[in-house]
Amino acid sequence: MALNTDSQKVCLLDNNAMLIITRTDLSHQSRQVFIQSIQTIISKRYQIGKLPIPLAANVGIASFPEHGDSSHVILNRAQQALNQASFSQHRWSTFELESYHKTEYLLKLAADIKNAIENDEFEIYHQPQIDLKTNRVCGSESLIRWQHATEGFIAPPLII
Repeated sequence: MALNTDSQKVCLLDNNAMLIITRTDLSHQSRQVFIQSIQTIISKRYQIGKLPIPLAANVGIASFPEHGDSSHVILNRAQQALNQASFSQHRWSTFELESYHKTEYLLKLAADIKNAIENDEFEIYHQPQIDLKTNRVCGSESLIRWQHATEGFIAPPLII
């Protein structure tokens, strides 16, 4: 697929990110073929003098109007998909609203931690460890619990 037609543009965003804008409605299969062709071209061995340069491409996808109605929202959501792509086996990802809401929620909790400390919303519990042979306490584990002012109990894995 040529990238120099009137319906497509290639932009350099920074030193290691390019943006491809296309108006073509790609089916899931042709989108995959398009992405694989980009990854294949990028992954070819490049050499400067005798130094081989290994390159790879992660791809993040956001679509208009499905994922946003303005250029800055689409660009932001494509960047979020790009971040997810680094964890994907195929090295590409499409923006997912559910993942976005989870990230937004986690960022809100992170921002709320300062207030939680100031408002004594954290509680420490000591959980005894019992030796089942002797039925005696042989140790203790300290646990932290967060009772958020508006969200209620926050599960320990979310705090960590």
